[in-house]
Amino acid sequence: MHTTCFSDCKFAFPDGERTLQYDLSHLPTRTTFNSGPSFTPKGLQYFHQFSVSLCGNEESRYNTDVAKIYSINVTNAINGVASSCRHCALGSSKTASSCVPCPSGHYIEKDSSACRQCPPNTFLSREQPYGEEACVPCGPKTRSNTMHTTCFSDCKFAFPDGERTLQYDLSHLPTRTTFNSGPSFTPKGLQYFHQFSVSLCGNEGKKLASCVDNVTNARTVSSYACQSTIIPSDVRGVKTVVSSQPVSLADRLIGVFSVFLCIYLTRRLRPRPHLQ
Repeated sequence: MHTTCFSDCKFAFPDGERTLQYDLSHLPTRTTFNSGPSFTPKGLQYFHQFSVSLCGNEESRYNTDVAKIYSINVTNAINGVASSCRHCALGSSKTASSCVPCPSGHYIEKDSSACRQCPPNTFLSREQPYGEEACVPCGPKTRSNTMHTTCFSDCKFAFPDGERTLQYDLSHLPTRTTFNSGPSFTPKGLQYFHQFSVSLCGNEGKKLASCVDNVTNARTVSSYACQSTIIPSDVRGVKTVVSSQPVSLADRLIGVFSVFLCIYLTRRLRPRPHLQ
């Protein structure tokens, strides 16, 4: 628990019958309750209430008071701590405290409890891979990778267009494409621009587009498409580039469409028929 209180503040845990309160006024800013209340096991909901005592018109003085709960640990519960049991794959130890997970892209079959690989062109997305319904079908014009962990496109498409079929082959595009926006300027005249990194084709669904933050601690964002802010600078005649604020723009490839959310394939991308 982390608290920042400039006045009298309290935590309350009402359960409908009684309310347990903790006075946080004299506690350090980071506090851990090693001992807590005991409750009679029954179907109840518990809420957390954080209250601050205010005097007169001093509300604005205490608007920065805050209390954060990072974790809640429940111990000494009767007959275990879970309201339901988690399914384990065949071969897990009966005395172990956790299940032995199935390999990537495998689900637990309901009848035999054995690990089965997801069907072709599906991927496993749920944290609890129980039953074949945990395997999600890939979107249009995409297929699953060999591990059945994601879906990807080989960038070869065919779309019907009236009496003909349009064939597109974009597989020769670079593994990762990077391009920049036009320059922009801050109110003080500092130049910057946005850099985009895109990787949508092939690679077994690996997210190869990356954007970097080299201002503070080095941090890299990997995705199908990402954006970062680039600030060119010239320090003592040495040209350097500052990259910051990397954000992911695409975490999952849903599918390949010629029409999506009223966005249509433009005519300039459709080849004209040969004139006779």
